[in-house]
Amino acid sequence: MMKKVVIISRAIYPHQSPRPMRATELAKEFVRQGYDVTLYGLLGKFNYQNFIEKTGVTIKSLGNPIFSKQNSDESHKYNLLDKVLSKFFQ
Repeated sequence: MMKKVVIISRAIYPHQSPRPMRATELAKEFVRQGYDVTLYGLLGKFNYQNFIEKTGVTIKSLGNPIFSKQNSDESHKYNLLDKVLSKFFQ
């Protein structure tokens, strides 16, 4: 029976900073050791198909959190409050 692992990280590959890189490398290592791994993150618009095929890691989205503005692909999303405040403080 294959063991399952779930890793949740705000940012994952392709975001280039220590925590997303650790989460992504940990997921890849667990797959290499024979685990069924699902990696959750704020995905943005990056196409993960090649990554999934190459590594065997299942990628799932955390959805659209209210308080996070940056996705793993380093794109930014702004909520209504951010847009209003930016008009006043530019």
